[in-house]
Amino acid sequence: EDICVRLLRHYPEFAGALHTLGIICGQLGRTRDAIGYLTRASAANPRSWTTLSALANEYINVGEIEPAARILATAVAIKPDEPTIHVMLSTLQRHQRRYLEAYQSAKTALELSSDIESSAVEINAFIRTCVHLHRYEEASEVLHKFISKAPYTRELLRRVVELPTENITNSIFKELEKTKITDKSEKLKASTERSLIRSRAYNRLGEYEKSWKYSVRFNKLKLMSLDRKPRESVRDAENQLGWLRGRIDEIQKRPLREHPDALNSVFIFGLSRSGKTTLEYMLGSQPTVKMGYETES
Repeated sequence: EDICVRLLRHYPEFAGALHTLGIICGQLGRTRDAIGYLTRASAANPRSWTTLSALANEYINVGEIEPAARILATAVAIKPDEPTIHVMLSTLQRHQRRYLEAYQSAKTALELSSDIESSAVEINAFIRTCVHLHRYEEASEVLHKFISKAPYTRELLRRVVELPTENITNSIFKELEKTKITDKSEKLKASTERSLIRSRAYNRLGEYEKSWKYSVRFNKLKLMSLDRKPRESVRDAENQLGWLRGRIDEIQKRPLREHPDALNSVFIFGLSRSGKTTLEYMLGSQPTVKMGYETES
């Protein structure tokens, strides 16, 4: 960030530095700063679809749908064959509850992807729209095809949790069992993630004994795989706190009418394996509490 700031002192309209600063600010939760830098970067280089996509993403993050839609329309006109833009368009349409259009955009992104093994983002978007439209068999078919090529992509495995029948869930995991991994560390990592997803999937299906069984297995495997030093875990917690402060600052700057529940929000953060998720589930089991999502920060 400091390098980009120094560059801009000498070259105020350097598009590359402005774009990079925008990305950095977005990752730190400083959304308004990110929008400012990316807007300037787009003015300096109007044909950059990557800058336009990043700018649209920041507008989506703050719930400003109209400017995001205009920007994405420009990005599509510049680079119509870029899957990433259509994924973002699908995300925007889901925010607007235009699920059929979101499905078509995600399908277009998937069709434009040249290699299914590197199409996790596109497949993820497609499955999410299928779930909204209750097209579970179609989602399952795409997952099966991908899993046979790249069986342990984390974000895609998480989509299994959203498929509502045990038959679909079990068939996907049977496909996973066919894949052999020789590397010990990769095998442990894959088994750990698979146990977590199975636990969550069975919990969603109401199969609580199976969910508990895989939850216990996940925790044992996770403890085996933890080789990080305490200092690294503390740094992770500090990064989470920095992200949280940025988001809180962003919320406080907006009129309360835009986010009437902001004053009733509770954030949970802590070290790895410290019980954050268990606490989240305990709170989420209360009928008056609505849980959000777990950040990767």
